[in-house]
Amino acid sequence: MFVAAGFVPSPPLLVPELCGAAARETDDLRAAAIGVASALAAVADSWILVGEGTYPASGVKAGTFAAYGRDVRVALRPDVISEVDPEWPLAMLIAGWLRSRAAPHVEIHPELISAGTSPEGAVEMGRRLREQCDKSAEPIAVLLIADGSCRVTYKAPGAFHDRAPLFEKNLATALDAGDSAFLAGLDVEECAELGVSARPVWNLLAGLVGESPTVEHRFDSAPYGVGYHTGVWTP
Repeated sequence: MFVAAGFVPSPPLLVPELCGAAARETDDLRAAAIGVASALAAVADSWILVGEGTYPASGVKAGTFAAYGRDVRVALRPDVISEVDPEWPLAMLIAGWLRSRAAPHVEIHPELISAGTSPEGAVEMGRRLREQCDKSAEPIAVLLIADGSCRVTYKAPGAFHDRAPLFEKNLATALDAGDSAFLAGLDVEECAELGVSARPVWNLLAGLVGESPTVEHRFDSAPYGVGYHTGVWTP
């Protein structure tokens, strides 16, 4: 049974070991993301991860943030980590790190989505995922890894775009209101122009939860010019 969907952003800066002294600058975002994971852990021991990327070919059950500066090792299930795959996609790494901080007993099953998936296809994937969850007798939560625009300020890695601040404001308003129609209708060309690479994940959330969810644990920030959003939607 589907019980909740939590969304958090994907920046490696969530991991304090990767930030050094700068970790203090993102303490509030880190706390918000861990809060979402804690909220999901309170209602389900089994999670499905939705994020952009491709499945690692190795089949290794653990990953490492070594490519981001430190060999911080994480897993998606409560196993002893004996070997790691350095090619894990960032969504799986972030999910594994949040599990280690807030829900070490939880087992996470990844469902990765291609960045090129159409809005209609992603919404339908969300609906099918909901049907899959609802067939289970046990409660299942879905953790979605998604950023907003990477062009929000002049500090942004994608360079400032004058339409990005308004897009972020509208996205935050929709997430506050549980506005699935807004997420389902995100424009492919606009999202590409504004650097919203996780657009299919937001589309999928719309199909997964449907209309009029209850919204909790909301937080928004853009410390380095990228829109970061956290929250929990429950049906």
